[in-house]
Amino acid sequence: MFIRRAARLAYNDVRRCLTKPSNVMQAMILPLRGGRTASLLYPSPQIFQMIGSLTFEQLSTLRHRGAFSTVAQTFSACCQLAQHPHLASLDTEQQESLLVSWYNGTMDCISAQDSTTRRSAGIPALMTGILAANAAKPSFDEALDSLEEIARNPVRAVAADGSDAPQVHAMNCLRAVFKSALLSRRAERYFPRFLQLASSSLRSEAYVLPPAIPLLCLLLTG
Repeated sequence: MFIRRAARLAYNDVRRCLTKPSNVMQAMILPLRGGRTASLLYPSPQIFQMIGSLTFEQLSTLRHRGAFSTVAQTFSACCQLAQHPHLASLDTEQQESLLVSWYNGTMDCISAQDSTTRRSAGIPALMTGILAANAAKPSFDEALDSLEEIARNPVRAVAADGSDAPQVHAMNCLRAVFKSALLSRRAERYFPRFLQLASSSLRSEAYVLPPAIPLLCLLLTG
């Protein structure tokens, strides 16, 4: 009883430690959505980059469900605002834009992450946040083509729950795209391809990917 209560208190403490700072960071970047006024100050490009990079790191490793939605909202806001003219200096200081950098980081997580849950923790939220920004680069088509290519790769050695397979992360990202209110309409033309992908994954002789069933159900009922 004592151990269970202590675990519950620790769980709540972790949630507060993540959600409250994330809410503060979100409040810091939201002035970029409106015009500059005397009472609203834009965050510096460097501060904005630090906030985006921190929430990216949190989402890529997050296993705490209670804090997930808040951190995901903050990262999504960063993606939506990453193309703001006020932040143009960041693109000239580095070889790639923030969105491209976060996209490449997400693809690295898909390829190498082996410590997430069967639902791929925050990786799908990273992908949908980046794609919802509707940037020319990374493009929506490029991202879905890459995810499909990974998901179709033959499955070799995997953990007992399949959590270390890149194919699992890629398919979870595709599922998140079709569930997203901002992205599902744009993904409609991919419906036949991913329906075939999900159904063929169920017929795999080596290993049935856990996300294949929910993706197939989503496509058939959505």
